[in-house]
Order: sequence, then structure tokens, then C-alpha cells
Amino acid sequence: MAAENRGSDIAALTWVIRCRIAYGTASGIEYVHSLGSSSSHGNIKSSNIFLKQYYDACVSEYCITRLVSPIPTSDLIGYKAPEVVDSRKVSQKADVYSFGVLLLELLTVFDPELLRHQNFEEQMVQLLNLAISCTSQHPDRRISMHEITVQIKNISGAPVSD
Repeated sequence: MAAENRGSDIAALTWVIRCRIAYGTASGIEYVHSLGSSSSHGNIKSSNIFLKQYYDACVSEYCITRLVSPIPTSDLIGYKAPEVVDSRKVSQKADVYSFGVLLLELLTVFDPELLRHQNFEEQMVQLLNLAISCTSQHPDRRISMHEITVQIKNISGAPVSD
């Protein structure tokens, strides 16, 4: 997902594409959370986000940490929330934290080309504020993935699709 080490023939991740990735990822995690209050992904990280044609994001490795290892292992967990002790028991709020780190990652690989477009600056700041709220040290202060999905759609406007 990151744009580092790009050749000159590879297109930059535009702001619209970044919003599509954020929205698609949030929607995928929201779906997992909709399966029940104890349902969480547990392994959210950029390498588990696959991009299809037109940069539609798909979340992979759902529940892989519970299937692969009978003991907790830090190698399998994505961006770990501070309260996570056992990687096999990750809450929805821990998924929100991990998603917030993923948003920060999307925001920290800005290309100089992106910064030339002043009209996206406010959206970038709003997405940064959302990422910061997702990564709160206190799980009870983190909003739900449904609320995150709605906020990303509101922040980005029309470039995302359902």
C-alpha cells in the first residue's frame, strides 16, 4: 500500500485513491464487526489490505491469528492496540486502533504532487483527526467502525463508492 520506492512509471496514490482505500478498508472491517459484538478482525495492517482494480480495498486474513497459532504470537498481529495482551483475543475497539494506525500510514506517505492540491488540505486534516481519535489510548474513547465509515464518506465526499 505504501508509495515508497516507486519507479517513475508508477502512478502516485492520489488523494481520491487514498480515500477509496480508507473507505473500502473501513467498510470491510465494519462488515466483520457487524457479524456480532465479539467479532473482530484481529490482524489489521497494510499488508492485509489488497487493492483490486480501481483501488477498491479488500481486507484479508480475517481471524488468522486464532487459526494459525494456539499460543499468542506478536508476529501475526497487525498494529497492536496498547490494551491487547493476547493476540487471539482482540476486541472491536482494538481493530479501531489498528485501523487508525493504517489511516496514519496512508497520511504519512504524501507525495509532493498531493500537496500541490490545496483543495484537499482540509480533508487531509479531518482524516488525520479521525486517525488520532481512532488511536486513543483509552478503548472507550474510540468510535465504532460504522461511525468511522460514515465519517470517511463525509470527509472525502463523492470519490468513494458503496
